[in-house]
Amino acid sequence: EASQRERLQESLSSLSRGDREAFTTVFDILWPIYRRFARRQLPEGDADDAAQEALLKLFVRANEFDTSRDAAAFAIGVAFHEIRTWRRRRF
Repeated sequence: EASQRERLQESLSSLSRGDREAFTTVFDILWPIYRRFARRQLPEGDADDAAQEALLKLFVRANEFDTSRDAAAFAIGVAFHEIRTWRRRRF
């Protein structure tokens, strides 16, 4: 949805500048997306843990986000990398 994508762009940009208030919005937008993605790629027992780890990595790397770039692409890239790492460990 376009409005949600715009909210993510604004919130991740704010978070990258140190605005801790943006944390909740980024979490609310990305948690269901990361969770669905992980559940498609991993066994159910690992999926939520992998999605949570991906979110933690995103928050740790938020200061690396280039605000002139697409926040959704950045977020999906972080999730993809983390879930791929989980798959390699498990299979």
